[in-house]
Amino acid sequence: MTGLAPPVPYQWSVGDVATAALLNAQLYTLATFVLNPPMFEAIQTVTTTSIASGTGWTAINFSDSAGILADTYGGWSSSTPTRYTAQTPGWYWVSGAVCFAANATGNRGARIAKTGNPVQGAGTLIGGPAGGSQATAIATPLRKVYLNGTGDYLEVHALQTSGGSLSTQIYGDVCSALSVSFAHL
Repeated sequence: MTGLAPPVPYQWSVGDVATAALLNAQLYTLATFVLNPPMFEAIQTVTTTSIASGTGWTAINFSDSAGILADTYGGWSSSTPTRYTAQTPGWYWVSGAVCFAANATGNRGARIAKTGNPVQGAGTLIGGPAGGSQATAIATPLRKVYLNGTGDYLEVHALQTSGGSLSTQIYGDVCSALSVSFAHL
């Protein structure tokens, strides 16, 4: 169903004839879009992302296609594996998570970025875990973001200040992730 545009409702006029072509163009297209809107789900399954300390935000890499759980409109590409590029304009629900390897030093952060810029209210910062024997998973707040459908893209970014490079970690159901779902026009 890649690239199906949101249907534009037909305004009926007196004397209009409900032909099969008109009904298909309106009702079938509408029902098809509503039942299969743009959606993207990615998790890190094999390849982790190394995050340098204190150098700014780093985009999380979803380079393993096995971790692309859903991409109903083809917005992910292996040539830019950190991004989901919207194929249809509209408002989208977006959330993400970053799972850091165990380390007790410094702070951790996760945020959603739209076309490289932070989405206001879609970030989380925390202190390093006491003891550092456990991985740290940080979820971003769920936010609604407008994407133009002609180049806007979403990423999950990570930040850490441990004093050295720190990688993301994959622990089965605890891993870095990006979730994008069409909400409305």
